[in-house]
Amino acid sequence: MIKTFSYTVKALLILYCAVFLPACGFWKNDPAPPPIASTVVPTDSGQLMTSFAPTTKTVEFTIDTTRSTGTIDLSIDPKGGLLGSRKAHDTAALKGKVIVRIQEDRSTGKQQISLQDIRLTNIKGYDMDFTWGALVGNINVRIARNVLQIIPNHLSHTSLLSAQDTFVLPQSYFSVLGYSQVKGSGLVLTKAVGNKKVNLTMKKTEPVTLRGTIKMIGNQAILHIPRAVLHDQFDLDGTQLGLVFTADITATAQNL
Repeated sequence: MIKTFSYTVKALLILYCAVFLPACGFWKNDPAPPPIASTVVPTDSGQLMTSFAPTTKTVEFTIDTTRSTGTIDLSIDPKGGLLGSRKAHDTAALKGKVIVRIQEDRSTGKQQISLQDIRLTNIKGYDMDFTWGALVGNINVRIARNVLQIIPNHLSHTSLLSAQDTFVLPQSYFSVLGYSQVKGSGLVLTKAVGNKKVNLTMKKTEPVTLRGTIKMIGNQAILHIPRAVLHDQFDLDGTQLGLVFTADITATAQNL
């Protein structure tokens, strides 16, 4: 009887543990709770890339004729060293345009610039005299207004715009178009030089380094290139002519 009761109690205990204890989670590990769903805001990768992509704008500057000049320094040797060379120079106001491309890195705020185009011409004539004395004579060189043309030949470099708004563009090449009227006078030079039109075309100048600044004042940008120097040499039927053209350029662009 006692043994039968003992078996009955054991059976009840086993049944109790099988039914009630698993619900309490004491005899096996509870399954991990499901992850809490987080709110994920989808990101448009295209917008993200666009927000950091560099911005590029092209700005056309107009030459300020009241503050822009082109100076010609000319040397002439009419007889290959026999008479000796003479030098003269003249300055004329310039007009034209300069087109600059400005690229800004949005993440750093740094700007790079490149020169896309530059067109210059003289709005005043050049008049230069070279004298060898009363017996030998003199040579007069005239370049009429709007005749000298400076245009780009090869522009490829870019420059970082510094914190002081300065830039340096090396290895720029230009072409020079135009002609001059050359007239000789005196016993020797009247015959040696005569009166003729001389082609001053330079197909490609020596490399020119352009140094300058771009400053913003209100909604106006001011471009200043204080000293752009072009060199060339000519042989005019034995007369040696050396030309140095120095441009001092100030140009403005509005409503930027």
